[in-house]
Amino acid sequence: MQPVKQRLWREKNITLNCDIINWCSQLNISELLCRLLDQRGVDSLDDAQLFLSGSLSNLPDPFLLSGMEEPVWCTG
Repeated sequence: MQPVKQRLWREKNITLNCDIINWCSQLNISELLCRLLDQRGVDSLDDAQLFLSGSLSNLPDPFLLSGMEEPVWCTG
């Protein structure tokens, strides 16, 4: 495996739909970032705004993860 400094990053050639292209100007972000949002499955402007400027209150409850209570009680 090559060291990180020697690896080349290449953008995937994908075709964006018109909605995603419009996000670039509405969100004031680059086309590359719009493409990354699309590849992450973000499919609405509201979801994109939430993804880019979300807060801790938007995250799901960590106690919904299986077995989460046990490590919390061990460290508390």
